[in-house]
Amino acid sequence: MNQAPVVGIVGGGVSGLAAAYFLRQQVPRVRLRLWEASERLGGALRTEWIDGYCVEAGADMFITNVPWAVELCRRLGVELVGTNPEHRGAYVVHRGKVVPIPEGFTVMLPTRIGPLLTTPLLSWRGKLRLLAEPLVPPRMEPADESLAEFAIRRMGREAFQRLVQPLVAGIYAADAWQLSMQAALGRFVQMERRYGSLGAAWWHSRRKSARRNENGSDTGARYGLFVAPRRGMHELVQRLAQQLPEDALQLRTAAVGLQRQGSRWQLQLRRQEPDADKQQHLRETVDALVLAVPAYRAAELLAAEDATLSRLLNQIPYGSAAVVCFAVRRGQLPQPPQGFGFVVPEVENRRILAVSFSSVKFPHRAPPEGLLVRVFIGGQRLQPLLECSDQQLQQVAWEEISQLCGWSARPLWHRVYRWPQAMAQYHVGHLERVWQIRRRLQQHPSLALLGNAYDGVGVPFCIRGAQQAAKRLADQLHRRGT
Repeated sequence: MNQAPVVGIVGGGVSGLAAAYFLRQQVPRVRLRLWEASERLGGALRTEWIDGYCVEAGADMFITNVPWAVELCRRLGVELVGTNPEHRGAYVVHRGKVVPIPEGFTVMLPTRIGPLLTTPLLSWRGKLRLLAEPLVPPRMEPADESLAEFAIRRMGREAFQRLVQPLVAGIYAADAWQLSMQAALGRFVQMERRYGSLGAAWWHSRRKSARRNENGSDTGARYGLFVAPRRGMHELVQRLAQQLPEDALQLRTAAVGLQRQGSRWQLQLRRQEPDADKQQHLRETVDALVLAVPAYRAAELLAAEDATLSRLLNQIPYGSAAVVCFAVRRGQLPQPPQGFGFVVPEVENRRILAVSFSSVKFPHRAPPEGLLVRVFIGGQRLQPLLECSDQQLQQVAWEEISQLCGWSARPLWHRVYRWPQAMAQYHVGHLERVWQIRRRLQQHPSLALLGNAYDGVGVPFCIRGAQQAAKRLADQLHRRGT
């Protein structure tokens, strides 16, 4: 009888854990080894409970118009809750004031003329230019272009600066002049190519079927499409970990080298013992390998084995960010916060990217008398700020939100969470780079690459990638008879 196959997974974020879970579903007798360099699982998913507040250090929800995260949560018994229908809506900073985004405007598609005509966000020239979008000839060239180039060409510079750029930056923390339209917002590219304009595409969809209201305002980020685990995003991590054998998970264990041996892989590992001065060096051989780490880490590990693949992986850039969380007593605020938060255009020249009223989106995240606020700092323009100390970042974030919201109260407490080199940047040409990586990967059928660097930055896309990789590796193991 053949021995059970051994699969090694480097990285204990949601991608690595989901890959381990799906591999067990595909190959029940598989022996798993998951190595995580830090002291905790979850990667960018981290939840802390502080004085009755459910604080998300990283991603705090996921979208439901793609199925993979929702389906996995249902299989694991993770209870999901939707956003608060009473306060949906997004805001944007305009000349130092927080102003509603026109109702019906979603990312870069205006669907209602009335709110657009009355918004103070655009001048009359800017409004007329935006309304003329259906008259702009379509660009049919296959070459990729940046978000800035696409939006200015179709909607005008003013709409780009005041609406499109801040909304997209709130998702990707990216430079709009480098962010790939095809990789990040490909559906708008397809809308232009198929119907000639974004407006024509929307009218076609409206005629085809009555447009749904999303149970509330359909503005900005379309919050009716988002859900989160009731007990925090880390519950998904915990449920995945509980599905795996206890001896499969090894924390404080970093992969420091690897070598291909035929169809198998040998890894060099360094384990940090609880005594900080002690390290243990190990070697493990596996039948298949999953690298669920940032592309630059995968490139480092693969440099000696496949210089070409390593070079391609290193072409995917990364950015850093910080999330500053505050608890505030509602009774000390001059007025309750409006909507779920606001985004900040680059042209405002402020020191933050966005603000989220976390416990307005999900009321269970704070006691009734409290408000949980998250402030985002990052993006290319604000990278120098990330060199500041935690205390300085806290001060910057609180000064900005106090000025914009007119608050004079002091926070009950604050936390600063840093995410260095954690956000893959989908620069122009990203899809071509990923295609080249996938083609090169065909030379290593027992190797999989996972994470937010390839086919989508959100939790659902990481889970989809893990499911696809698990199936491919399971098929490979079956063909080899292991």
